[in-house]
Amino acid sequence: YGLLRLTQPFHLPRAVNAQWAVITLVLMALAWGGLHQRVWLERQYPDLSPVVEELRPLVTPQTVVMTDTDALLRYLLADRLQPDQVVLAYWVDVDGVGGEVGAQRFVARQRADYVLLDGYYGQPGQHERLRQAMDDHYRLRRQWPMQMSWGVRNVELYERKGVTE
Repeated sequence: YGLLRLTQPFHLPRAVNAQWAVITLVLMALAWGGLHQRVWLERQYPDLSPVVEELRPLVTPQTVVMTDTDALLRYLLADRLQPDQVVLAYWVDVDGVGGEVGAQRFVARQRADYVLLDGYYGQPGQHERLRQAMDDHYRLRRQWPMQMSWGVRNVELYERKGVTE
């Protein structure tokens, strides 16, 4: 009744007004559904904005960051990081060995100044084993809980001991 009343000033026949009311309702439902999908899609990946703001003042031309979200980090810190300063965890090659073992060797040899683990990429247990390899040489600098569509994931930023001291 309310939408019919809104269309009455156009002086259209009542049947046309009813059609416009139905079309308006359908379009509103589609718009609401699209908004809901957008919010769902945004929560599929972690928002690394606070991480980037934490890293921005720490990055120098010599800084090396290991991460499992290199594309985002390369894009968000493109003004500060050169492509060779960002190392993709689990794709790094150390002594001809890549994957998880290569990543563990990379941090065990303290080649990264910072290690970013986002809790999204990687197989179950990979991050835990990488943390164990970092135990003696890295400390947790900061942790951010990120609301995802399926629950909360933690994004963790580790720094090599002595890098900011």
